[in-house]
Amino acid sequence: MGILRNLYVRLRGLWLYRASLPRLSARAETSAILEPRFSMRQSLGSSKHVSEKRKNLSVAITKMGQVFLAPGDEFSFWQRIGLPDSKVGFVKSRVILRGREAFAEGGGLCQLSGLIYLLALQSGLEVRERHPHSIDLYASGPRYAPAGSDATVVYGYKDLRIRNTLRGAVCMKFYLGPNDLSVELSSELPLPSRTLTFAVDGDRVSTWAAASDGRMELLWSDLIRL
Repeated sequence: MGILRNLYVRLRGLWLYRASLPRLSARAETSAILEPRFSMRQSLGSSKHVSEKRKNLSVAITKMGQVFLAPGDEFSFWQRIGLPDSKVGFVKSRVILRGREAFAEGGGLCQLSGLIYLLALQSGLEVRERHPHSIDLYASGPRYAPAGSDATVVYGYKDLRIRNTLRGAVCMKFYLGPNDLSVELSSELPLPSRTLTFAVDGDRVSTWAAASDGRMELLWSDLIRL
């Protein structure tokens, strides 16, 4: 059964990769004039596994490159990263598996997917697929990201997919410092102004966006074990 399960995961990951291949030509990518709009930064934390996580993030952002999305284009986290295997440089680090701490190759990549998810919410991109963690990662330590702003990814099962529904092209660039991870978003046209609020009510976290005219929009609602 273990062999069949691994084969299924690899085949499904390959299908996700092929299904979301970018439709954008190199000519279209280089013709757009993009201006930096805003950036986000998160600490890598200080856990005993941070060096392994940093190694995995370094491999991931190298494979990610610059993410250019023309209007209508869709981004898939696993299409960009591929199988998180030791053969391409990933190492074992902490993951959350069925609500418990475990270790797997590529552990820690959820910080990158979570930062991309938060960027998408802030900029008004459409989130097509996103999965929250089953527990609050920061319940017992310093919080480096708001509750409800996470996005777990599991190769072959859970992806982060984002579609550019804006009128102009956008581009994401990633930077890994000694102690932090950051992403910069550039766009062809000005982005909508919105303010995010993560409201915790018991075991539910609701994500709201406030537009410049004061209108409130519910973007996401999660159940989480805090």
